[in-house]
Amino acid sequence: MIKDKVWRFAPSPNGCLHIGHAYSALLNHNQARLNSGRFLLRIDNIDAQRQKENYENAIYEDLLWLGVEWQGLVYRQLDHVESYLDALERLNELGVLYPCCCTRSDIIKFVGASDNWPNDPDGQPHYPGICRHQPLSDVRQTIENTNLAIRLNIKKAMALINRELVWDEHRVGKVVAHPERWGDIVLARKDSPGSYHLCVVIDDASQNVSNVVRGQDLYHATSLHCLLQSLLALPTPNYYHHKILRDLTGAKLSKSLNSKSLRAYRDMGMSAATVRHLIGFD
Repeated sequence: MIKDKVWRFAPSPNGCLHIGHAYSALLNHNQARLNSGRFLLRIDNIDAQRQKENYENAIYEDLLWLGVEWQGLVYRQLDHVESYLDALERLNELGVLYPCCCTRSDIIKFVGASDNWPNDPDGQPHYPGICRHQPLSDVRQTIENTNLAIRLNIKKAMALINRELVWDEHRVGKVVAHPERWGDIVLARKDSPGSYHLCVVIDDASQNVSNVVRGQDLYHATSLHCLLQSLLALPTPNYYHHKILRDLTGAKLSKSLNSKSLRAYRDMGMSAATVRHLIGFD
C-alpha cells in the first residue's frame, strides 16, 4: 500500500532537455506542491553506453533554471543495479524468463513472410518464440558473460497471474491492462542489466511513488508495468498520461530528432518565466 503522496521526474542523460521535458517536469512538480506531496528526481542512466555526465549535469542546471526543485537525493539507476538483478532472479524463480540469442534482423527475417504477424503498440513485430524453450539457469551469469538477452514469456506470466489487471488513470478511472499486446519483451541484456520496463517498476516502488505523470506515448506500456508489478508483488501507482508536445510540423519533440533544447532557449535570451508561459505554466 502506497501511503505518501509522491511524484517524480525521470529523464535520461542522453541529450539536453527540451520543452516536452519541461512540461512533464513542471506538471509533476506542480502536482506535488498543490497536493502537499513530495517531488523526486530520478536519473534513468541504466543504459551506460548512451548516458553522458555532461548531460546529467545539464539536467540539474536546466531544472533549477526552470524553477523545478526536488526533495532528497537524486536517485541514479546505475547505483541500484542489484535491485534489478534481484527482481530478475525472482522472476526466473517463477519460471517466466528465458535466454534469447536472436537479433532484430533474425526476428524480421523470421516473420517477414507473414502478412498477419502481430505487432506490439510500438509497431515492432512480436518475438516469434525461437528461443522460448531454452531454460535460464543463472541470471547474473547470462547478463555478465554472454550476449544473450533475457525475455519475459508473456503467456506464462499472464497465466501465473490469472486475473484481470487494472490501473487507475487520471480523469478516466479504471483501465484494463493488456500486456499480451507486447509479446515476449526483453527485460535485460549485457549492455543494460534492466530494460526500461523492468527498471521503472522497481524504481517507482523503491521511491514509494504514488503518482506517475508521464507522456501519452507510454500509455500502452503501463499494461506491461501492471503485469510486472503483480508478478513482483509491487504496488501499482496512480497514472496520468499527459498530452505530447509537438513542433510546428506536428512531430513529437525528441532528443533523437534534435528538438530545440531548453539550453538553446536560454542561449537565445529567453527567460524561464517565458518558457513556462509558452507551455501553460504561469
